[in-house]
Amino acid sequence: MQIRLLNYGFYFALILIFMLASGPFDKIRILLAFFFSGTLCYISFIFRWLSLDGMKAAIVMGTVTLGLGGWEFTLYLLLFFISSNIIGAVLDAPDNPQELKLSERRTDEQVWANGFWFAFFLCLWFVTDLEIFAVASIAGVAAATSDTWATLIGGYSNKKDVWLISNFKKVPSGTDGGISINGTVSGLLGAIFIGLMTLFFSYSLPLVTAISIAVGGFVGCLSDSVFGSRYQFYKRKLNFFKFQLKPENNLVNWMAGAVGVATCILTYQLLSYAMV
Repeated sequence: MQIRLLNYGFYFALILIFMLASGPFDKIRILLAFFFSGTLCYISFIFRWLSLDGMKAAIVMGTVTLGLGGWEFTLYLLLFFISSNIIGAVLDAPDNPQELKLSERRTDEQVWANGFWFAFFLCLWFVTDLEIFAVASIAGVAAATSDTWATLIGGYSNKKDVWLISNFKKVPSGTDGGISINGTVSGLLGAIFIGLMTLFFSYSLPLVTAISIAVGGFVGCLSDSVFGSRYQFYKRKLNFFKFQLKPENNLVNWMAGAVGVATCILTYQLLSYAMV
């Protein structure tokens, strides 16, 4: 129910932006984005790549991405999706001894766990035109890419080469909060990959932007392991005022994305002041 309310919230935000903060060409782009996103997401539902609720969330995500961010931000999201699925397809080879597959339908929770911060800051950037919000939005994709690459590739580590990030005790491969050398390196490369892509576009401080996104993405990846070891591995509950939450994988991804974006913003501000 909460995720459906999130869908409605972004729909409402899009309507407000459409009416109050967009010009004539922006309105056309938003409408075209809604049409293309709806078509592609429906096809994905037919091919069992998305669940019904996942399709609804992906339509919102696609409309925000293409309608507000244009082709640049669409490229970042596509790079995350395509690279993750290519890695998943390669590692799903029949001769591979383990099973770490990307073949199940994507749900709305998975869409928002990886894409909420990207879409949220993209909306802020479109309304305010502040570059820091654009950088923060891309950092959300970098964190998701870094974590996905680390999970997919690190999941094939030997049992002797995986440690729990909270105490560095040996744990089986695939344990929540477990890290490995190849998984950590893969996560770092994923964050750097997204950061480097920004160099092909116009930013006032291109190198600072790329570094900040890479740092934020990688810290988000490490935070995912920390949260996973604390809440998923030990099955602890998260106390939030009078509410108690039991973080599962999607909520852990969402929290890690928040840490990654916050780190990116802090790094960007520090490096920007250092260059003045």
